[in-house]
Parts: sequence; structure tokens; C-alpha cells
Amino acid sequence: MMEGTEYSKAKGTSDVQGNRSQEIRISVDLSNGEKAANIQRMENVRQSLHELKIDCSQDNVPGIAVLGSGGGLRAMIALQGTLQELENQNLLGTVKYLCGVSGSTWCMSYLYKHEDWPKKLPTLEKGLCEKLAGGSWEMNKLLDALGAAVDEDDEYSLTDFWAYAIIYEMLSELDEALLSEQDCEKGKAPYPIYAAVDGKRLTEASKTSKEIWFEFTPHEAGFPSPGGFVSTTHFGSEFENAELKKKNKQKNIGYLRGLWGSALASSEEIKKAIIDSLKQFIFGRNVDAAHLQEEKKQSETYRMRSVLKDERNLLRKDAQVQDYVTVCEILEKESVEAAKQTPLHEKASIGVWTLPKIAFKTLPLLRTWTWGSNRNFLYKCCDIQSGDLANDDIISLVDAGLAINSAYPLLLRPERKVNLILSFDFSSGDPFETVKMAAKYCKENNIPFPKLDEKTLEKDKDNPENCYIFQEENAPTVIHIPLFNRVNCEGKIDEWNEKYSIFKLSSYTDQEIRDLLRVAKQNVSNLNTKERILAEIQNAVK
Repeated sequence: MMEGTEYSKAKGTSDVQGNRSQEIRISVDLSNGEKAANIQRMENVRQSLHELKIDCSQDNVPGIAVLGSGGGLRAMIALQGTLQELENQNLLGTVKYLCGVSGSTWCMSYLYKHEDWPKKLPTLEKGLCEKLAGGSWEMNKLLDALGAAVDEDDEYSLTDFWAYAIIYEMLSELDEALLSEQDCEKGKAPYPIYAAVDGKRLTEASKTSKEIWFEFTPHEAGFPSPGGFVSTTHFGSEFENAELKKKNKQKNIGYLRGLWGSALASSEEIKKAIIDSLKQFIFGRNVDAAHLQEEKKQSETYRMRSVLKDERNLLRKDAQVQDYVTVCEILEKESVEAAKQTPLHEKASIGVWTLPKIAFKTLPLLRTWTWGSNRNFLYKCCDIQSGDLANDDIISLVDAGLAINSAYPLLLRPERKVNLILSFDFSSGDPFETVKMAAKYCKENNIPFPKLDEKTLEKDKDNPENCYIFQEENAPTVIHIPLFNRVNCEGKIDEWNEKYSIFKLSSYTDQEIRDLLRVAKQNVSNLNTKERILAEIQNAVK
């Protein structure tokens, strides 16, 4: 295995087929881009500490990180409020890394479109409220994006449909920006890390395995363990033994939001959401008889209808989706009635058979439950030391919340030198599940982690305090802050959890958003919490 930032046998260029690619890096080290960003950021951190009357030398700047857990829309909104209040309390400037899972990544990708977003948080918060509460989505835009994914992406999966048909409607934004465009090398904001896991290797037993974790940064995407990365610009392109075979279009933020946030509900609810969305497309579509007669002449149409019929029969055997097979039946029906309104295909810039084509490619994936399909940049890479990872030409990346709903494994890489973690937990259920899973992960992988007081956590499970500190010598200190607690939601924790269910697949009202922002901010502005965070920052410097 090659060390440092060398690329796998990189002697060719990255855009000429057949040459060894400089886009693949086999190493456990950080990328050059992240290193450069950290140099700039740590100087800004030192200045922020000085403003808090905490002085340290350039060699003694603490590595402070903020973790945002998963939690759907409530995580997106709550992280926005949390970061706003950290900035209000002059604490955000001390943070080196910001790392998110699922809904938290939606907030991060919204903010990082602006290089100096910490100074624009009030305006961005207002924009987020307007977007979520009063925003709108366009069917034309949705179908254009989905139609392009169906036509152009050989690795089309449920993630594409989820991103363009579900997440877009939830967030009222189909973000076509690119992750590689997020400018963070001047250190004006914490360095961003977005989490995912390898769905093919994810099992109940492997949730605490190092090798399933996958990370995205503006510079690279890859597996920290065993140490295999590709430049973010080439994520999704086709490689073989570190040779670039085909350069594919870079995945945009809209798609990545679907990949990062694909575990918002149970599999049954997700299936229902997808098929109901397909039904919405089809029920709203009327096609005149003359147009249908013309389309019937095309053999591709007949082939598609035949396969759809076979797929319907297979889906009937699946109890979870048998109530929705009418989608296939609708597609098989030939409407001879004149359209009573402007046909959907005429409203959108797509062909009349794009809708059946979308269903044709999506419905089989419900049966096989295929998510996050992307070209494996480590395919047949002889330099990687990782079991069967190099054997598959396709990897399946899914929401990291399916493993640990907070990305401790990515922050705890020793190369990142993090010694203080501010964990803001927006997940549902046990408010300590993420930190307990993190402790288990670290124990099984011989990574230093503070000991937890299991008795206290069990006692407080249904009525948590607003701040817990876990610390131990030679281990990072963890400050764990549950979203809804006995301080900001006194006596009403269950009500808040029910009101802001992480399974909610539609947005909140303006007032609901502002209420959630308020309680999230209280978790930072509370005098006790702020003083404890400051004290631990001082300890980290020492």
C-alpha cells in the first residue's frame, strides 16, 4: 500500500483511456486538498480562540469537530439553528470539521454553496424557512431530471428516483451544483465531510465495521479503510485497475442528497412513497388516441409493455407492494379518450413514453431493493488491500444512518486529529443510540473513545438532560446534546418527537420551522451548555 498522497501508479493523465489515472489514490492519508484547507482553517481557529481569550500556539490548536446526526427534515432544520447559535456565541470559528449524516448533509450542502456561509447564516436561515415552508417544485424539472437519469445513467437505481421525485419535492430545490465546486480551501468555514456506507456489505453484524464507511468531501470520495479514494470530479466514472475507462458526468448535489438521505423511513414506507409518486405521474397523464396509435408502431414500446406485464406479475408476489400494482396496469391501458386537459407530456419537455420508461426502470428495482448504484473506482485495483471490494464493478452506497446515525468513524480517523467532538443528535428513539454505537465501534476497532456511564444513559433515555460530557485520558472528549430534552422541551419531549417525526416526507409550516430552530438554538445558548463547551475547548488546548 502506498502512503502519503501518492496516487496509484500515477504516471499517466486522468483523461486518456488506457493510462494509469491520477484520479485514484491508494492511501490512508488525507488528500492534499483537505490538508491545504486545514492549514488555512487552523489559523482562523487560532484567531477565534484568541477572541475568546484562549491563546494557543500554532502547534497546539485543538481539533474541534461538529457532528450532525441523521433525522430527515428535522435534522436539516435543527442543524441550521445549531450552527447559527454557535456563530452567535462565537464558537463556530473554533470548529475545524463539520460532518453530517442524512438530513444534516442536506443542511450542509445548502450552506456550502457559499464560501463564507458562517457570516451569512441569518440570511441563509431566512431563505431556508421560505424554501421549506413556501417553496414549490416543478413537474417539468422533476421529469427532465428523472428522464435524463433513466436515459443517460447505466447505473440508474432507486436513489435517482428518490433524489429527483421525493427529496426534490420535500426540499423545494433540485440542486444542480457540484460537490467539487464547494470552495473551502481558504478556511472560512469548517471542512465538510458527508457520510455514506457500502450497502452491499452492510449487515447487522457489519454496522461497526470500519470497511463499510464511505466519505465525500469537496476533494475526494472514498473508503477511509482500507484507504482508497477517487477525486470527487470522477466519482461515478468507470475505472479498471486504476485506469480511467470512461469519464461519466459528475453527480450533482441533487443526486447526492438522495444518496446521503435514503433511509428516512421503513422500507414499506419508502416503497409506498415511490410507487405513490409513480401513480401521481401516471394518473395525471392523458394521451390522445392518434398519438398512441403512432407510438404503438414502435417495437420498443411493445417490448416495454411486455416486460412491465411480467414485472407486475412478479410484484404481485411481494406483499409489500401488491396493493400498488395498479401502476403497471395503468401503464398497460390504452386510453382512447381525448385529453380533458393539457397532457402532462406536453407540459414537460419529455417524450410521451418517458413516463412508462421511468416506471419500466424503477419498478424492478423495488423488488431487488437496488440503491446507490455507482461505478466502483477500485474495480480490479491490484493495489488495494481489502477482501472482495475490488471484485465488484458496481458499489451500492446508502444512507450512513443505516449503520450509525452519526459519522463518528469518519471523524475518528487518526489523520484528522480530532480531540473534541460536539455531537448534536437529531435522531429519534433512544437519544443515546448514536454515542453508544460509536463506543461499540471504537471498542471493536481498537480506537480510543471515552467510557460511557451506561446506568445514567439508561435512566435518562426518556427524559435526557440537554448536555452530556464523556471524557477519558488519551481519548477525544465528546459533548453529546440531544435535540429534545428536559431543558428546552420540559415535560413535552414525546410531543415534540411526534410533531417532528423523522419519517415525515413533507415539509413543515413556517411556524413549525421557526419553533424547531428556536429549540435547537437553545441547546447552544443555554448558559450551562455554553460554559461547558468553553471549558472543554480550554481543556482541549491544554
